[in-house]
Amino acid sequence: MLELDLLFRPFAEACFEQLSSEFQLAFVELLDRDDFELLDLTRQPDQIPRFTKLIQMVMRFRTTGEIEDSKPLC
Repeated sequence: MLELDLLFRPFAEACFEQLSSEFQLAFVELLDRDDFELLDLTRQPDQIPRFTKLIQMVMRFRTTGEIEDSKPLC
């Protein structure tokens, strides 16, 4: 789904290598999910607690270019 590519690709390209191994593994697992489930998770990230923080990081990166308050661009 193009919308998901536009959301996740910039994050992956800019931040993936800087993520902890735990977040890297979660990111790969997240992207293996069905597109419709993944889209739903972006709207309600608390559905699967394992992915909540990661999805919040992706969404924050999309709007601010940061992954957390204290961490500017990856």
